[in-house]
Amino acid sequence: MNRRLKSPKVNGEKVMDDFAVKIQENLEKDNVDKSSRFKKVREVVSNIIASSPTIKIIEKINEKGDVKFEVPMQEMAISFETMISYQSEIFSDYMANFLGEMLVRENIDEFAKIITGIDSDHYNELVNKYDHRVFGMQIVKNKVVFSFHISLIQRILTEDFRKGVSRINES
Repeated sequence: MNRRLKSPKVNGEKVMDDFAVKIQENLEKDNVDKSSRFKKVREVVSNIIASSPTIKIIEKINEKGDVKFEVPMQEMAISFETMISYQSEIFSDYMANFLGEMLVRENIDEFAKIITGIDSDHYNELVNKYDHRVFGMQIVKNKVVFSFHISLIQRILTEDFRKGVSRINES
């Protein structure tokens, strides 16, 4: 059975047709706005990637295995105003994960100290009980604070170890 929906009428006029035209006009305007907005976001992200910010670990590990570190916004080549203007893009899971993991990998030696310092009696509880899924990211006093689960460090170190073993086997 094939039914065709009829446009509702208000005072004898088809309002759905007018509504559809307005939606189309808004979509076209949004596409132009989004294009220029994403160009700016790309520029902001490029600046962050090109920067070499220092990290400061502010919470080595809590009872659930979470770690927190902070990065001064100035060292990330980003202002508070820019962060706020583009918060929906910058604070997305995708961007928080990308930036957070990039910073962790660049500073893996600092984070490796945390995981190697965990007492063997607590290792399974802190590292293996949960899996890292997404980075938390927030602004605190002109610093960007990232949080993640310590299992990410185990995963990165295991990945690096496997790559190293592969290179040795290829030689």
